[in-house]
Amino acid sequence: VHPLDADPAAPPNYGDSFWTTLGVALAPGAVEDAGWAYRIVMLAVAIIGILIVSTIIGVLTSGIEGKLDDLRRGRSMVLEEGHTIILGWSTKIAAAVQELAIANESCRRAVVTILADRDKVEMEEYLAERVSDLGPTEIICRRGDPCDLADLAIVRPGLARSAILFAGEGDDGDALVLKRTLALQRSSEQSGRGCPIVAEVQDHENAVAIARLGNVQIVEPSELVTRVLLQVAREPGLSLVYEELLSFNGCELYFHHDDSLAGHKFGDAAMCLPRTTAIGIVTHSGSKPILNPPSDHVLVEGDRLIVVAADDADISEAR
Repeated sequence: VHPLDADPAAPPNYGDSFWTTLGVALAPGAVEDAGWAYRIVMLAVAIIGILIVSTIIGVLTSGIEGKLDDLRRGRSMVLEEGHTIILGWSTKIAAAVQELAIANESCRRAVVTILADRDKVEMEEYLAERVSDLGPTEIICRRGDPCDLADLAIVRPGLARSAILFAGEGDDGDALVLKRTLALQRSSEQSGRGCPIVAEVQDHENAVAIARLGNVQIVEPSELVTRVLLQVAREPGLSLVYEELLSFNGCELYFHHDDSLAGHKFGDAAMCLPRTTAIGIVTHSGSKPILNPPSDHVLVEGDRLIVVAADDADISEAR
């Protein structure tokens, strides 16, 4: 029944007119036989309604497809906190992810985010082939230039636990590490929050320059490997010790901070940690670590113990 037929003397209200027009727009066959003038007007309304509905559907479809495309291309924002960031791509990245997965075995959930200028699917397939068991660790790959602040913001470095910078295999590896370090520093200045940075640098002079930026721990793999080779050449069995301590399989090195140990001697503090072995001290001043200090060395507030433990979960508070 047409709403205008309910009471011919009463003027149609807005609600009834809108409902009738909407019904015609969605179902043009609902046009009633009320003269050609009414038919022409309702036909125009139906055509306009179809155009409007099609436009709305097209906008929604395009928006959903855009979001899905961003997810496929690795351009969506990372929503994690306390995650580990790896910037750049390297042949060492699979070994790094495997070690991080082993280190996070005692965690309920851990996240490693990789930002590199590579296809997201290729990165995921590469890691899936080379990393055997991730355990509770989740790998998130994002595509972008780590030197670009807009791309860097995708992995939210201000909320990360730490950032790892690989030099890569090219001759400009150290220059890329420098640019990425500066980008992280700039990002931390804008957000007011930053994270510790560990950078791989090939050349010693470049390492000195990058270290001056602050909040950056430099690792020179060539120099480190040379020192290890020379020591192992003198003591062949030492390679097994290094392999045990420098990988997350078996026992590892940890820094342990406990304010209750301040004022105690190193020997007493070592006895307070029954499931670990204390081998040194990192002083609160940030100077060179002290290995095998005298047992009567007194700890002060801010000092951290260097301990060997099977896992970070075995490091308990001092008794």
